[in-house]
Amino acid sequence: MIHDADRAVRMRVARRLEMPSLLRMADDVEPEVRRIVAERLPTGLLVRMGKDADWRVRFEVAQRADSATLRTLRNDAEADIRQTVQERLEHLNDPEPADQPLGDLHG
Repeated sequence: MIHDADRAVRMRVARRLEMPSLLRMADDVEPEVRRIVAERLPTGLLVRMGKDADWRVRFEVAQRADSATLRTLRNDAEADIRQTVQERLEHLNDPEPADQPLGDLHG
């Protein structure tokens, strides 16, 4: 059912499937299926969906991701995603710039 030709079937499967099988749907051709997967994946696995071609998937990632994944989305092409990332980072008290090399953090 993961590879069913019917998009609606794959969407229902993505809403019900448990890990690790759910992760197999992260590369579905349909953006809405991938968005559902991003909505349900464990936070630690969201990084792999942060570069998705569809802004709705990245927006879902931005709403749930940890600070390390959020920093990878700081320069997203979509203003709504950048704003969500900034707000979440502020809420998490994580002002670290995305482009600062880790070596520069140590005096």
